[in-house]
Order: sequence, then structure tokens, then C-alpha cells
Amino acid sequence: MRIRNFIIAMTALTATATAAAQSWNDKVKKSVLKITTYKADGSVIGTSNGFYLSDDGVATAAYAPFKNAQKAIVSDTKGKEYPVTMILGANDMYDVVKFKVDNNKASGLQTAKAAPSEGQKLYVMHYSTSHVNPREGSITKAETFRDTYKYYTFTANPVAGSGGSPVLNSNGEAVGMMQGDGTDMGYALDINFIKDLKMGALSINDATLRGIAIPKDIPEDYTQAQVALYMAANASEDIYQQTIDLFISRFPDKPEGYKAKAELDYMRNNFKGAEDDLAQAEKYTTDKAEIHSQRAKLIFQKNTFKSDVSYPDWTMDKALQECITANSISPQPLYIYQKAELLFAMQRYRESVQAFNEYKGMMGDNVDHQFYFGRYQAELQAKLYQQALADIDSAITKNSSMPTYRAEKANLQYRLGQFDDAINTAEDCLSQYADYSDVHLILGLSRIRKGQKAEGLASLRKAQELGNPQAAALIEKYSR
Repeated sequence: MRIRNFIIAMTALTATATAAAQSWNDKVKKSVLKITTYKADGSVIGTSNGFYLSDDGVATAAYAPFKNAQKAIVSDTKGKEYPVTMILGANDMYDVVKFKVDNNKASGLQTAKAAPSEGQKLYVMHYSTSHVNPREGSITKAETFRDTYKYYTFTANPVAGSGGSPVLNSNGEAVGMMQGDGTDMGYALDINFIKDLKMGALSINDATLRGIAIPKDIPEDYTQAQVALYMAANASEDIYQQTIDLFISRFPDKPEGYKAKAELDYMRNNFKGAEDDLAQAEKYTTDKAEIHSQRAKLIFQKNTFKSDVSYPDWTMDKALQECITANSISPQPLYIYQKAELLFAMQRYRESVQAFNEYKGMMGDNVDHQFYFGRYQAELQAKLYQQALADIDSAITKNSSMPTYRAEKANLQYRLGQFDDAINTAEDCLSQYADYSDVHLILGLSRIRKGQKAEGLASLRKAQELGNPQAAALIEKYSR
């Protein structure tokens, strides 16, 4: 009799549990998804179960089918399809990805208010377009990871291919996501771990996320988003464009997105677009001078590297005026240096030297070898040879590992008829950089001018051996 009563009691408990599941079955089913991922050529990579986390279309699934995916489509249990528009986070170790679906009328699962404990019932609701009841199991182990989250082991007999399905408590609330397909035992990743997945400032370098070609989210924090935007400049053009567009949509009153867009439009020869982008950036920034300087930089680059592309509005005179305007708004050494470079490019060499001198006056001794080499080049063109010699010496002192500087010095000394000095400079350079063909050429010419014809020709032959294109004609000339 007692055995019969026990069986009746257990049957009643099972019926109660089943009834509880059936009470929320239809509601939960609206949240369950099938995700299909595709390569760039349209071929299928794989599928996964998944489910909506919120009513605005945020969802989750197994990560594995998303690797190398160019596109992903979700299907709800009514067969309606929606594209995945953005990746919000991923973790390949726990085989999970969070993403945004183009469906703002989704049915997100409720999250359990408390984590279940060992012995409690769990239910796995797999994707199906027909009526199904969830598979039931009991928690045998609840392990803590990363101090906060739970990883559940439970008895289960899930349907094949249930990985990515929601794992629910007796109230139909999500406690986790099914890991793998399971056989006698099931495993579930804490729902809170999934919900906490998000993009960080450096996520663009994350190999897990780089493995997905679908557009990625950027951090919600403005400062972190700025870093993400900066990092995206080193990614592919498509990713950079996506990041810029997302930054502007999320922070429409911040200048950084428009500044980045101006750079991208410049790269694409859309100079009018770049001009408009900078106008927007100027509208939203407090640093108006920086925008004028950036405009000067883009105009300079266009005239230097893209002179074959017509855009009459962008002249070097305009670039110079933008630079001058920047400095009038906020006097900065940077803008003076930019002015010096612009004047050099415009072949206004003495004015360029004056601008370099002004920059030096502002910076004092806090200048590097590039400054001295830049001023040296302007002085050379302005025929200020003694100043040029002094500056190339300073460049060498600041950076002795640049053989080009010694080659420039030897060449200038040769041009000025300082043949002994040219020989000494060239030999000093070759003692460290023996294969520098231009320096062998200068050494050879200097020796010949000093009356050391045999030694000079030997140096010219060495230059020829090292591939110098001028050496052969000079050897023929001086061998007569």
C-alpha cells in the first residue's frame, strides 16, 4: 500500500512539474530561434538554436557557427526570418555569441531572479515549428566561475542539436544556455554571463570577434568608444566605415566620428564629403583650431599625393590659410610646424625657414632629429648652406642611427667643395653602413676631385656593384 501511495505521489509531482512547464510553454516558444550562418559566397556554415534576451531583438546562440560568417539569419518558431545586424559580444571558450536581430517586436525571455541550486528542475526548450514540450532534468552540480557566474550540470535527455537552446526554471525563466547537445547529462552556461557580454575599447583586436565578418558593436561608454574608433582605423575599410557610422549614430553631437569620416572620404577621393564632415565636426567641437588644422592637412595631402584628381576648391593657398587660422584661434607649436611644412611644399623656402625658426623659438631645445632635418631641407633649398650644415650635424647628434643624415652631410660638403670633410663623413658612414651605394658614390667623386683618381674610381665601381644607377656614367666619364 505504501509503495502504491509513493508511486501515486511521484506521479502527482511529475504531473505538477509537467503542468508548470506547459503553462509557459507557448510563451517561451516565441523566444526560441534557429540561427543559420553563411559564408561570403552564400554557402551555409552551420546552424544553432538560440533565443531572444530582450524585446528589442537582442539574442544569443552558440558561437561556433558564427566563425567566418559573413551573414546570419534567425528563424522564429513561426518560420519568420530576420537578419542578424550586429555582434554585441562573443566568447569562444564558452561557445557563446550575443547579437542584435532586426526585430524590435521580439519576445525576450525573462531572466531568473535567483540562481537555481542543486536538485532543482531545469527544462530545455529546443527550436521547433511544431508543438513540443521542454525536456526536463535536475541539477546535479552548480559550479562558480569568474567569482560571479554559474555553470550547471544537470540530468537531461535533450533532442539532438539542442546546443544554444534556453535552459529554464520551473517558472519558465531563463537560467542559462544549453552547451553542446548532451546525452545523459546536460550543461548550461549562466544567463547572466551571456547578458554581460559586451564590446570593449580593444575588442576589435579580439581574435574571437575578428573571426566574425558581421558588423560589430562599439562600447556604450564615450571614452572607450573613442578608443575603438581609433583602433578601427587599422582594420579593413568596411569595418572602419561601419564603426564610424555606429559612432556617429550613438554620439551624434561628438566630433570624433565626423573627423574620422572626413579621413575616410578623403581616402575615397570624396573631397566635398570630407569638407562637409569637417564642417559637422567643427559644429560639435570646442577645439575649432584642430578642425582647421585637419582641413589644412587633408588639402596638403590631396595636392601632394592626389594632384591628378580635380577639386579646385582645395589649393595650397587654402591649406596655408587654414593653418594660419588654426594658429590664430589657438597658438600652438604644432600649427607653426605645419605652416613650415606647407611653405616648404609651396617652394617658399625662406619663409619655411622662418616658420621653422619660430617653432624652435617656442620649443627651445625640446626638438628632435626630424625637426633639424626638416629645417635643413628648407635651408638647403634657400641656399643657406652654413645653417644647413649646422642643422644636419644636429640631426646626426639627435639620431646617430640614421645613415641618410650622414649621406646628406657628405653630399652637401662635396657640393661646397669641402672634399676632405666629405671624404671623412663618407668614410665614417661606411664604417657602419658598408653597403650604402650613394655614400660610395660621394666618396668616389670627392677622392677624384682631390686628385685621388684610382681610389675614386674604386669607390665608384663599388657603388656600381651595389646597384647605384649613376655610377656607370661617372666611371666612363672619369676613366678617360
